[in-house]
Amino acid sequence: MIARGVLVVVAGVVLLAATQAGGAVVTGQYAGTSQAKVITKYGQLEPAVQKGAVAFRVAADRVTGFKLRKQRAQCPGTPGAVVVDVTIATMPLSGARVATGTFTHPIFGPVNVRVKVTSKSMASGSVRFAAQCHTTATFAAKAR
Repeated sequence: MIARGVLVVVAGVVLLAATQAGGAVVTGQYAGTSQAKVITKYGQLEPAVQKGAVAFRVAADRVTGFKLRKQRAQCPGTPGAVVVDVTIATMPLSGARVATGTFTHPIFGPVNVRVKVTSKSMASGSVRFAAQCHTTATFAAKAR
């Protein structure tokens, strides 16, 4: 009888430890690079990889201060790729460690951001520019 009780307690502790390890995020500031394939000038046949910078802060339940800088996007009405900076103040972090938010650019419209935070001090995600821009930037960031 005691062995069964000990087994249940041990199984509960193991389950709790596994749940905590899978759900823990490393809080703090993250920074990294973004990249997207865009055509940068008139007459260019193949898209080139353009890089930008991304930075944000992760708390237990949200991502704050998301900033994407110097990332080029292929948008209509522009001669080649144009730099589109994205800033989002707060995005809620789900139980699956995913945060999503939308930034509305005054000219090009909505820009959708998705951040996935891992338990290993890393984060990755995508920035999908408005439909007419035909550009999706991906990024990887590491806790500082």
